[in-house]
Amino acid sequence: AGVFWWCRFTVSQVSKLSVVEAEISQAGEILCAVPSVYVHGPTLAFVELSFNGQDWSTSHLSMTYVPAPRLDSLYPSSGSTLGGTELTISGVGFEGEGLTCLFRA
Repeated sequence: AGVFWWCRFTVSQVSKLSVVEAEISQAGEILCAVPSVYVHGPTLAFVELSFNGQDWSTSHLSMTYVPAPRLDSLYPSSGSTLGGTELTISGVGFEGEGLTCLFRA
C-alpha cells in the first residue's frame, strides 16, 4: 500500500479548517489544492502536513488568502474580430502583480 499525504489549512480569522488529500509530483514535491474560503481582506492560513491524517507537522508555515477580484464593468462591450480593441475593466481587488486577462470565444 502506498503512503497518502494530507494537507491541513487552518484559517483562524474565519474559523475554518480544511483537510485535502495531497499529490506527490514527479520531482518529489507535495502538491495541495488550496481550499476555497471567503475573506474580506488578506487572511493568514497555516498549512501542515500529515502522512496518516492524524499526526500533523508543526512547521507553522503559512500562506495568505486574498479576496478574489470583482469585475463591475467592461468598456466597450464589443470589439473587432481582428483584435486590438483596448478594453477597460472596472472593479475592485486588482492589486498586486501578475494580473492577466483570459478571453474565451
